[in-house]
Amino acid sequence: MKIISHDAFARTELIRQRIYITMHEKTVCEWCGNVNKTKNGEKYLYIYGSSPDDKPLRTITGKAFCCVDCYRAYYGIDL
Repeated sequence: MKIISHDAFARTELIRQRIYITMHEKTVCEWCGNVNKTKNGEKYLYIYGSSPDDKPLRTITGKAFCCVDCYRAYYGIDL
């Protein structure tokens, strides 16, 4: 998992994890409908979540997005 941003006031971090999509899955970004591709042509998306500073527990959402901007737009997060 990769840390995308840190909110010092709320003491949480925005984290993401890359998920790869097989050729039989019809998974696309929840907001815009795009899919990312690696140089080798593998399709992938990101799932995002939050992690509090004082606990190792990480909460990941079930929806997949192509970028952090789509994640924030979908949930109406202004950061």
